[in-house]
Amino acid sequence: MAAVLYEIDEGEIDTKIPVNYLEKVQEQNKELQEIIARIPIEELQEIVFSQAASDDFLYNKIMAKYAPITPCHMIRLKKQVIDYMEDYISDFLLNEFHDEEMLRKKLYILDEKITKFQKENYSGDSYSAYYGMVNNITARIRLMEELNYSKQEIRDYR
Repeated sequence: MAAVLYEIDEGEIDTKIPVNYLEKVQEQNKELQEIIARIPIEELQEIVFSQAASDDFLYNKIMAKYAPITPCHMIRLKKQVIDYMEDYISDFLLNEFHDEEMLRKKLYILDEKITKFQKENYSGDSYSAYYGMVNNITARIRLMEELNYSKQEIRDYR
């Protein structure tokens, strides 16, 4: 352990940052800015579009900063936030309370969620397939195990 700490303290050749590293990064960034400034606007827009179409982070950043907020966007966003919060609270309750009565209540809540998704034929309206059906079913199976259901009962449920 002391040898490892000594190496970290002294630094190995491979782990040291070159003295002029920051200057090189700044020069590269300046050069990139100058090149981008010379790209025709139409071509630059095509580049940004193609990148945003394949990069969710960039897409969301552009939409959040530049897209007009319409009533349709607000409704969709509100639904997604509500879905997320319901799932977050549900996950918290499912993962933090473990007495038998609470576990049975959790089982009932999960059954209601699963039934709701089945009635809707799982149209994909949930913001995430994982939080839609998959997570609820796997959580129910874990609860069945925790409540000491027989392996046959769990297999029958699947």
